[in-house]
Amino acid sequence: MSDVPQQRVFSEQIAGRWQIPLLFLSVALLTWGVWRLRPEPQVPTFDELFSHAVRLREAGLYIQASDAVENLLTDPARALQPDQRHRLHREMVEILVGYELGNSVHGEDNIRRIIEHSDQSIGPDESFDAQMYYWRGLAYQWQRNETEAVAAYRQALAAGIDDPWTLRKTICEMEHKRGGKTVEQMHAEYDAFLSGVEVPEALRYWAAERKVELFNQEGAFEACERFLEAYAGQFTEPSMQLGYDYLRALAWYRVNRVDDAERLLRALRDRLNTTDQLYAASGWLLGRIMLDQEAPAYALGFFDEVRHNAPPSRYRAAAVWGRAEALAGLERHDESIPTYEEAIRLAAEDPYGTMIDLQQIRETTSRFFRELRQRGELARAREYLMLATRLVRPGDDAAQARYVNWLADVSYELGQRALRRAVAGETEETYPAKAYFLDAGEAYRRLNQLVSFDQAAATEATRRAAESFDLAGDRRRTMEVLEVFVKERPYSPFVPEALRWLGQTCQAAGDFHQAVVWYQRNITDHPRTPAAAGSLVPLAECFHNLGEADKAERTLLRIVDHMPGDPIQTITPEAREYREALFALGDLYTQAGEYEKGIARYTEALRRFGDDARAYRVTYLLADAYRLSARRIREVDLPDDTNVAIREQLRLAYRERLGKARELYAEVIDRYRRRSAETLTDLDELYVKLSWFYQADAVYDLSRETATPSLTHYQEALELYDKAAFRYKDDPIAMSAYVQMINCYLRLGNVGKGRQTLQRARWALRGITDEQFARLTPLEDRGYWEEYLNWLEATPVFVAEELARAD
Repeated sequence: MSDVPQQRVFSEQIAGRWQIPLLFLSVALLTWGVWRLRPEPQVPTFDELFSHAVRLREAGLYIQASDAVENLLTDPARALQPDQRHRLHREMVEILVGYELGNSVHGEDNIRRIIEHSDQSIGPDESFDAQMYYWRGLAYQWQRNETEAVAAYRQALAAGIDDPWTLRKTICEMEHKRGGKTVEQMHAEYDAFLSGVEVPEALRYWAAERKVELFNQEGAFEACERFLEAYAGQFTEPSMQLGYDYLRALAWYRVNRVDDAERLLRALRDRLNTTDQLYAASGWLLGRIMLDQEAPAYALGFFDEVRHNAPPSRYRAAAVWGRAEALAGLERHDESIPTYEEAIRLAAEDPYGTMIDLQQIRETTSRFFRELRQRGELARAREYLMLATRLVRPGDDAAQARYVNWLADVSYELGQRALRRAVAGETEETYPAKAYFLDAGEAYRRLNQLVSFDQAAATEATRRAAESFDLAGDRRRTMEVLEVFVKERPYSPFVPEALRWLGQTCQAAGDFHQAVVWYQRNITDHPRTPAAAGSLVPLAECFHNLGEADKAERTLLRIVDHMPGDPIQTITPEAREYREALFALGDLYTQAGEYEKGIARYTEALRRFGDDARAYRVTYLLADAYRLSARRIREVDLPDDTNVAIREQLRLAYRERLGKARELYAEVIDRYRRRSAETLTDLDELYVKLSWFYQADAVYDLSRETATPSLTHYQEALELYDKAAFRYKDDPIAMSAYVQMINCYLRLGNVGKGRQTLQRARWALRGITDEQFARLTPLEDRGYWEEYLNWLEATPVFVAEELARAD
């Protein structure tokens, strides 16, 4: 038995120790008592939560403040009193306004919310206070709703807004921008600033400057001089005297006293700091004077100085505009265009206080566009035109249509130019032809909307849009444009052409079923139109691609064999469709093995249209049809016992067709020989190559259906095969010519020559590169021909000849 003590269970250890359970019970009771004495959680009051939202706003945490107010408004557990809801809506307005004041571009959703929350910030019988009117005016101003904004601002003035003169200045700028006020009314507004009590000095000077500009716009130069003399007493302070000098220089500039204005401005700048507002104003005006004197380099210096040194102001923004014009005058277009864009952006950020005239920018950039376009610098001209197009006034549909039309035409022209360069192998174009055509298509599509009231113009815009998208390879957009046109203008004379175009687009995309739908709709709905006639051949091609050769044939025969009663207008042989149908019928019949019909159509096509570019191809195909027709006579018709009575006629036809095939193959070779090698395509070269071998085959096959084969056929075929093998000695096809030459020598009974030709074939095989064999099927590689020549040499005729020579 082990001496190790055994561990006892817990119950045995605490047996008789009553204090331990009592301790556990005491701790549990104490814990429960402490929990019962815990303080009840306090629910925050409305005022506490509202104050928290206000503190978040004052700290600039607008998003968090907005969330806090929104939570209070939407909390279902909190029953809000009407005045509490009004306070929350007002706080939300102040949050949204504070957030938007920090943005250059204002969110439409926030503008809408400002107006909605302000509407809910008062009771039904209450009115807004001055501050709320002002906030609503800001929202309308950001919304570019000048009428509502001015009305709200005037209500704010009537309600006693703080700093009323600053708000009146804003109203004046907005009313001047939108127009509608007479010159006298505008002068009266400015006079109120000059004569008003407690008007800040800066605003008094602003009003004086505006009056000088207004006088100059009217051409009232004498009145401007009288005004400056009358108000000279208000500019006695040293700081105001400098401003008065600037106003005199501005007035002199407007009356063409340029030299006096320039001297005064230069003297003025000597007394100013570079950060002074007048320093920026005088620099801008000197820059304008230099531009008027056609000295853009000097003007650029003044504008750059203002741009770099002046704080943000209307003069600094105007200097950016002037800098863009100076850069354009220096032909520094890469810098001018982004500078114009900067000026446009600055004008958009301060649309009412700016000195930038967007319509004048439009006129200037339009002039640069015309000049550059006339010089052939289309890409650069297009960039200026894009700027000008953006600045056409909304609602001026005639001007917008004119600019969009220019933009579409230039983009299309640039696409054509880039396409020509791409075809020529030039790759320096940085903007691909496809992108230009897509831009042109979208511009023409927009033009179609702008001139929708003019059917002729809208039709032309649609046609150009579809053409542009087509050239860009964007079939989806091509079809969108055409389908919309067909749907919206079903009675337009362009509809048949649009339907044909839709069919062609589907056909090019491989959607032959849908192409058939468009073509058949065109032929059915508009049978007497040229577009319907032009749909017949492509419709036949779609049927052929769908495996419906009978429908393809019937469609083509409607052209060449017009039947009385057919609604399609009669198509004469002079028409392009007739020519296309003849060629297509020849292809259709020969591909279907109906060689006699194919021969008839090809023959007619060559007779009528021998000068057609396809005559080369058709001559070869006609030769092939004669050869294949002869083969079928030999392999099918002659062995047929039902043709016993006409076998001699069949043999005659066989010889005639082979003879015709040989003549045509020779014609193919001669036709292509007269063309320069640079004009031949790969397919052309294939036709020539096959013609060399097939004309020899045609002569060789003449002996196959002759009771006593003429040795001259073999001799003639031998010569033709020899010429073909020599001409294409580096091509694996030459091996078939050598095999036929061996057959000819054997037919002529000259086994020795046959053996020599076999050896020539071996030498020729060694001279053919592996690259040439790689172009063919692996079943006819070098190994195949080596094995075939070995087998041929081991045939009894050559073995017997070898044994005879050995004996």
